[in-house]
Amino acid sequence: MFQSAQDAERAFKDKQKQEVGGRWVLLGDLEPEDHETFESFDPESKNVRCGDSINEDNVDRCVKLRGLPWAANKNTVVDFFEGFKVTKGNITIDIQGGKNSGFAVVVLENEEEA
Repeated sequence: MFQSAQDAERAFKDKQKQEVGGRWVLLGDLEPEDHETFESFDPESKNVRCGDSINEDNVDRCVKLRGLPWAANKNTVVDFFEGFKVTKGNITIDIQGGKNSGFAVVVLENEEEA
C-alpha cells in the first residue's frame, strides 16, 4: 500500500518490468476485493467476459471499447469518458487468463449519452 495515489502511480511507471534478483517484475492493479484476498488470489483463474454485463435492460445504453492498452483499468476508462456520467461500477473490462484483453463495455446512464 502506498501513502498516496501519486506514489502508487509513480511506482507503477518507474518499477514496471524492473529486475529483482535477476527476474523482471510485472506490476498490475488489484481491485479492492482482490486486495482483501491477495494471498489466495490467482490471476490466471480470473476471467471476466464483457458480454456477461449486457442484458435486455441496458443493451441500448452500452458502448463497447476495443483496442484498450493492456495496462488500462476502470480509472483509465472513467478518465477517457470525462464529461459523461460514467462510474467504475458501470464498466466491465474483459479479462482472460488474468490479463486485460483490450476490450471493455461501458453502460451509460441513457441512450442519448450512449
